[in-house]
Amino acid sequence: MASPGPWLRPGQGGLARQLELVPELAQGYAQFLASLESVDGVPRRLLELCRLRIAQIHGCAAQLQAGAALAPVSDADQAQLAALDLGAFEAPEQAALALAEKMPLAHHEVTDAEVEALKTALGERPAMAVIVALSFFDVQCRLNQTLATDAND
Repeated sequence: MASPGPWLRPGQGGLARQLELVPELAQGYAQFLASLESVDGVPRRLLELCRLRIAQIHGCAAQLQAGAALAPVSDADQAQLAALDLGAFEAPEQAALALAEKMPLAHHEVTDAEVEALKTALGERPAMAVIVALSFFDVQCRLNQTLATDAND
């Protein structure tokens, strides 16, 4: 069986532990998440910034404590994310973070212009991978919070 991907590593608590109850689900989930990382043109830092922002929105301790699951992000960058000071980030990161901001609670408010901005910044194929990743970062937080058994899960 494939080992859990980087989004499943924090503490191996809650979600990872629960997924191991159904090994084929854990394996498929890990493989799917790994496939998102392998799409050419998707910067790992961009994914990490989005993963962290969605975790901030949810207040998802498991994901916030995961460290640099995908790429290093400075404490200053994390603080700028929390303050919604997106001007310090590169244009592709800003485009992705605009979508990440809406994914958890206002996904129905994502506009065609926002999606087009991401496509322009990254290309169509990487943009699609990022959008799918955003939805799974949201799901990851929701599952971690639903299945958590203590503060470290």
